[in-house]
Amino acid sequence: MKRIFNSLTVLLLISSATYAQQPQNRTTATKIADVLAQQPAEEKEKFLLAMHELEGFSSDDVVTFLKGLKAPGSNNAPIEFAANSYSFYVNQPGKEQQKRVFVEGLAKSIAQLSEPTNQVFALRLLRQCADNTAIPAVANCLTNDYLADAAARTLVSIRTPESTAALEKALAASTTEKTAIALVTALGDLKDKNAESAILGLTQKYNSDGFQRTALIALSKIGGTASESLFQEKLNAAGYSYDKLDAVGLGIDYAQALIDNKHDQDAVKFLNKFFQESQKVKSINGQIASLKLLTTIDPAKQQKNLLAAVKSDNGAYRNIALQLLGKYGKGADAKSFLDLASKGTPEVQESVLNYLAHNGSASSLKLI
Repeated sequence: MKRIFNSLTVLLLISSATYAQQPQNRTTATKIADVLAQQPAEEKEKFLLAMHELEGFSSDDVVTFLKGLKAPGSNNAPIEFAANSYSFYVNQPGKEQQKRVFVEGLAKSIAQLSEPTNQVFALRLLRQCADNTAIPAVANCLTNDYLADAAARTLVSIRTPESTAALEKALAASTTEKTAIALVTALGDLKDKNAESAILGLTQKYNSDGFQRTALIALSKIGGTASESLFQEKLNAAGYSYDKLDAVGLGIDYAQALIDNKHDQDAVKFLNKFFQESQKVKSINGQIASLKLLTTIDPAKQQKNLLAAVKSDNGAYRNIALQLLGKYGKGADAKSFLDLASKGTPEVQESVLNYLAHNGSASSLKLI
């Protein structure tokens, strides 16, 4: 370890000394040429030299550097590698000033880059290092169908009240389905409760499966009570079975979000219907998922359902019920399990005995 540390110390001293020897007041073209001369920076010394060179860039130098990117299909690897590495490098302690300059340059470059793919690259770089200062430049991209997704993701990574507000404002002004999808996805990732009403409104405007599923995903993360009717509508349309929107899976996610947001009464109401409808259509996955959540909310009220599930013909359902009874059940001791087994099918008896063999106490084994 000491040897490695000494080697790194020498490397840093060499690179710092080399950098210190660079003449001052170099032109932007010279600075850029010096960075690119270190590419590909496969050796540590070259990498550190390139990073030191970039530390001497002004925000305008950063813009000029990125304007060297060409159209897709060209060899942009040297610029992309150096810029991407530097976007992480400036996050180190003590690099706050270099980070500020780099972020400023990236933000200015977005409007000056002519190739959309290179604008997306700049937005991705900002995702690694941006703060609130970049919000205006990034927000300007939210109305562009091609750039909206990358811009929205960048604002999610900034994750401040100001970046969330920029997304909300853009959603209110959105005029295309593509930008709406990008914005709804971002606001869902942020679990922004303020966006619930706007997203619900847009489900009436955009009927495509792509938007409807995007909205359900976002609303399942937000977990607001106003979304319940939409989930019920989609679940009814799907017959509480698998469909292309994945209403069942997202409905369970929504119920979990309600619980996380302390809306237990709303969650219980939603899940009781979910459980009952899943029973009607014999959807085992729906029964298991809803029963598990209901049990975590109020185990005592689910004793009857759990005991009934132990007698199910479905092995997975039986085992989940046994595990839940073992974890939450009061009075669900070995005697209760064995009483159930005595009245059940051979498969039920086998499940109960296997459960007790792996989870029971010494007294349980004596009863068996």
